[in-house]
Amino acid sequence: MGEVATRDAAEALNAIAKALRWPLKSDREFQFREPALRELCDLWRAKARQGIPRRHDFDLRALKSVISNTMIIERITGRGGAIYRFRLVGLRITEILGDMNGRVMHEFLPANLVPRWSACIDAVLDNEQPLRIQGNFEIPSADYLAGEIFLAPMRDARDATSFVLGAMYFHTRDEPGSPGI
Repeated sequence: MGEVATRDAAEALNAIAKALRWPLKSDREFQFREPALRELCDLWRAKARQGIPRRHDFDLRALKSVISNTMIIERITGRGGAIYRFRLVGLRITEILGDMNGRVMHEFLPANLVPRWSACIDAVLDNEQPLRIQGNFEIPSADYLAGEIFLAPMRDARDATSFVLGAMYFHTRDEPGSPGI
């Protein structure tokens, strides 16, 4: 996804989604439906005043209000490309989507959704910008739900931008035909 690194993360992801006919929308306006996502966005911004925060800047105490809806994802790059390991997944997400803790994305997602989720993570990491993503879930266990997601980049101990802090909130679908995740 290196070709999108010079543009706004939302613009880049929306262009990819349009080209590949993925029904999802992203933005950087952060007009959240879920107040807890606004709180997490504000927390990330406060910690990002000195640059992209590190993973250890977000301990359990800092994430207390959103921990059951939180996820921390690591992009691991190797010769075969990137893989995405879910290092921490909150209980609310696990209840709906299944246990993803410690698992690699392609182990639990349907194959047709892996490129979509990977593109969202890559847009955040490659552009070092947070995103709000919204739409309807297309995962079989959650295909009756819509969601709102906040994703933000974090640095690892070696100062590489390889982690994503995220939070995901679910609600029943309000509009038929709204974007899909």
